[in-house]
Amino acid sequence: MMASASKHLNYHQQLLLLKRRGLQGIAFEDDPHYNDQIRSIRNIGYYKLKQYMYCFWNQENNCYQNISYDQIIARYYRDQRLKQFLFQAICDIEASLNTRISYVLGQSGPLMYTNFYSWCQTSGYNRFIKGKTYLDNNRRRCNVNKFTIKKDELSFLSRIQANIEHSYINDIRSFEQTDSKVFPSIWLTINVLTFGQSIYLLRLMSKRNKIAIANSYHTSIINLIKWLEMLNLVRNLCCHNGDLVDISFRTMPSIPKKYNQYLNIVNGNVPHRIGSAICVILHLLREINPKYNVLKTIKPPLIKLCMVNKELKEISAKNMGFKNIKAIENLCKSFYTEPSCIYYPDQTYINL
Repeated sequence: MMASASKHLNYHQQLLLLKRRGLQGIAFEDDPHYNDQIRSIRNIGYYKLKQYMYCFWNQENNCYQNISYDQIIARYYRDQRLKQFLFQAICDIEASLNTRISYVLGQSGPLMYTNFYSWCQTSGYNRFIKGKTYLDNNRRRCNVNKFTIKKDELSFLSRIQANIEHSYINDIRSFEQTDSKVFPSIWLTINVLTFGQSIYLLRLMSKRNKIAIANSYHTSIINLIKWLEMLNLVRNLCCHNGDLVDISFRTMPSIPKKYNQYLNIVNGNVPHRIGSAICVILHLLREINPKYNVLKTIKPPLIKLCMVNKELKEISAKNMGFKNIKAIENLCKSFYTEPSCIYYPDQTYINL
């Protein structure tokens, strides 16, 4: 299945290689469609297209099956469309998280965030951070102390100082030119953080601060942090033009059970596929903007991805982690229904 990485192939030879490996629909040179195929492989790239072919590779016959070149091109562009909408949705979640972090940290003062000891977990075990570990009942644990806090503080402030210096936000640039302070207020600083840095702040917080933010999303601390970490991975994949439709997560956080009816559950386990991540996105989006137009944004590219090969549409839906195509439609429609559980401040909830 591997192309010769040591030999240069022109675009015509790359198409012929795909044809020899069973990919259907490769046009002849005198076919008017041939130039379109040359243009597409020249602009997208052999190995980028190959990412979208893996699921059609037959190990026994050592060739691609049930897919044509044009269908792969369609699959690539429909995945591009899905990434655009999911990236926008995750950006909305990121903006919401930043606002809530700055609100919680700003209650103690505009610059108190620079003193980590004032808002971080200061002692005991923090399951969300790495550090010097020890064994406790055969489990690897990490205790927080003044040295780990100071190390995190110095490292973080150094990174955001670089972010501030390279920021194009007008208020940040005005602060640099007119204010004698080194760091701006938390309400300004939060806007120069990456999504990963915002999640990092959340992981460091004291339990009281974590609960304040998790409660605003009506979920538990561990669920929120694990969800955000997964969405950060999806966001990075969208930014760097990765293959989203075929992604397989190494680990999967807990997904609200109400979404099990839409997912391809195997042996009681939720799929480690994009369908599970989309359930999390919709779950958080509903807390942020219940009027978000899911039916015109996220639903169409999902359905179209399944319809690349109509004979395999149900298999394609399962490969994305959904029960079937109908489940995709029902999931998107469920976004507009009222929540089916009651939440309590102690991080527990009961399904109705």
